[in-house]
Amino acid sequence: MLENLQGRLNGRAYDLNRAKQHFQNLEKRIADQKKVTNGREALLNEFQTSTWTTFQRRQDGSVNFHRNWTEYKNGFGNAPQGEFFLGLQKLHELTSEAPHELLVILRDWQDDVRYAHYQHFVVGSENEKYSLMELGLYSGNAGDDLKNFKDMKFSTFDSDNDASDEFHCAELFTGGWWFESCGLSNLNGRYLKGRDSSTGVTWSEWRGEEYSLKFAEMKIRRKNVTKN
Repeated sequence: MLENLQGRLNGRAYDLNRAKQHFQNLEKRIADQKKVTNGREALLNEFQTSTWTTFQRRQDGSVNFHRNWTEYKNGFGNAPQGEFFLGLQKLHELTSEAPHELLVILRDWQDDVRYAHYQHFVVGSENEKYSLMELGLYSGNAGDDLKNFKDMKFSTFDSDNDASDEFHCAELFTGGWWFESCGLSNLNGRYLKGRDSSTGVTWSEWRGEEYSLKFAEMKIRRKNVTKN
């Protein structure tokens, strides 16, 4: 009888030790995840407090982004606080005269904020259809939704320069963008105020191709280049 009791006690002690180890491992994973999350938040805060030139913003649907080539070339909207697009010609001039990096800030309708950072960003000339000439290494937590757009030309509803033989992407997705074959991201689509649609403000690597975001902002910063 005493042997049976001792066996049961030993078994319970073993179970308690296993449970203790499980919770210790769980606490460690939670702590590690907090470190990752806090690190990302710190990096995003550093990005946001640095000096950047914002060239695109979506936040309330007050500005129509289904514009023609000339308007995207020269810029439009309510800068600096409202919705706007700075202009492709200005982007070309800034990114051609000195190395720049790109930061994309996104927010969904649950107010979760994500970012995508690219170490290099160059927009070509009008003769090159303001193509996305250079796109450096990606980092962030929004997903790399621009990876397939490198070397893609900019398209608007009156200037079809995408790589699709079947569709006119800027017309179909109601906004000018560096389209390849119409999919993935388009931060210049329709502002749909919570409704899901592939024609909205989309970043597919994070929320999918049919989720229209609450907020999107694109900004550039001149890189610090050390000469030897």
